[in-house]
Parts: sequence; structure tokens; C-alpha cells
Amino acid sequence: MALLISFAMVWLCLLVFDLMYPKIQTHLMLNGWHTAGLDVFFKYVTKLGESFPVYLGVALLIFNWRNGLLVLLGQGLTSLVTQALKYAFAHPRPATYFKEMGIDLPATVDGVKLHTSFNSFPSGHTSAAFALFTCLALMTPRRLAPLWMTAAWAVAYSRIYLSQHFLEDILSGSLIGMISSCAVYMIIDHFINKKKSSVQ
Repeated sequence: MALLISFAMVWLCLLVFDLMYPKIQTHLMLNGWHTAGLDVFFKYVTKLGESFPVYLGVALLIFNWRNGLLVLLGQGLTSLVTQALKYAFAHPRPATYFKEMGIDLPATVDGVKLHTSFNSFPSGHTSAAFALFTCLALMTPRRLAPLWMTAAWAVAYSRIYLSQHFLEDILSGSLIGMISSCAVYMIIDHFINKKKSSVQ
């Protein structure tokens, strides 16, 4: 419950911020903190939302099938919802949107190729990261939850920092990842408890 409450508080604050300003202004404000060190940091942090969750899920299967299944099913459900919404909304990426509006894109990071497609909403990296780190928060001691959520938000912010997504994209992605993993966790827990009760 504490995990959900803390997530909701951060999420709602960011939503209010997103609603207060136009999309371009919000992006410019959040993207204006570039340094050489942060460029390197976020260039690699963002990769935690790529294939890493699946690899970790497969590795966990070897040691704990329940935790491995939780991560993999959480990733699967998250991916299905995310890709369906990307196709349905077809929102332009920041690079494309700024170009259409005749505005120069803010600072970019060397070695990072900007996406120009129409699949910005929601953020796939963010949804995958939140799905993974929500799972880790559910399967590890409660005191580690802030660490996992900080990592998830770092991946989410990296998508804005790298000008691959807008704030609304990471807000939707974080919600999808969180809800998907919590749903899978409850389903797995239900079936395990049901199996235990039937054995007794």
C-alpha cells in the first residue's frame, strides 16, 4: 500500500505540472539540465527500459520461478498495453513535434539517435522500467522500495532528458507498468493461495 501511495503522490504532482503548461514549454523546462556527466548517466540508465527486464526475468526463473514469472508476465502485459496505445494514439515524438511547430529541439546527447516516428504515447521504456521495478519492490524487503522507485523514475526522466518522449508519455507509461505488475502479482498470488488451500 505504501508503494502505491508514494507512487500516486509523485504521479499526481507531475500530472498537475503537465497540465499547467503547454507541451513544448514543459519539455523545455524539464530538458534544461544538461551536463556532460548527466549526458553519460542518462544515456546508459535509459537502457534499463530495453531488454534488461526480460533477461532478468529469465535469470530469476532459474532461482525462483514465481519471481521470474512475475517479471516476465508483468513485462508481457505491459508491452501489450503499451504497443496497443502507441498504435491507437500515434502521437509524434518530440523531434518530430518540434520540427512541425518550427521550433529548435533543445540540447541533445551525442551518440543518441532521436526517434522521429509517431509512437510517442506512451513511453515503452518507462512502462517496462516501472513494470520491472514494481516487481522488484513487491518481491524484496519493503525498505528497498524507495530504491526501486527511484530507479524507475530515473529511467522515465531519461526519456525526457534524451528528448525521446514528453512528460505525458512517461506519466502514462509509468501508470501502465505499475498497474500491470500489480495485477500480475495479485493473480499469481491468488492461484498460489488457491493451490495451497486445495492441498490442505
